[in-house]
Amino acid sequence: MEIDLNQTLLDLEREKWSDPTMVWTPLTRRIRDLARIPLREFTVEDLRLLIGQERALDTLLPLALEELRRDPFAEGDMYVGDLLMTVLRELKAPQAELKPIVATAIARLDELDDEDRENLEPQLRQAYERL
Repeated sequence: MEIDLNQTLLDLEREKWSDPTMVWTPLTRRIRDLARIPLREFTVEDLRLLIGQERALDTLLPLALEELRRDPFAEGDMYVGDLLMTVLRELKAPQAELKPIVATAIARLDELDDEDRENLEPQLRQAYERL
């Protein structure tokens, strides 16, 4: 499925974004605001945030995988590799597509500083075995 990056999540999934009972918090406001911007303007952090909240997965997981193929250590606002770790926690993520991305990340662990490598390596190796 080709995704039109000029569209917004609201354009693509209007019915899923209208909830009159929504409690407005800073997080829900941010999610609402992201639904109104074109997908081409999404950052790694935007993808991480929405996927972590399990929103618009059919649209956003393919975009996240594309980003992770370019850079398996793509970083939002949390830590190096936070997008990959968020996608790995999402059960709807396509496992067959994730395995080569995780393999690439493992092969490139030596590019990270010691702290990042120590934090990510066990999780990546465990994820690879699970995949």
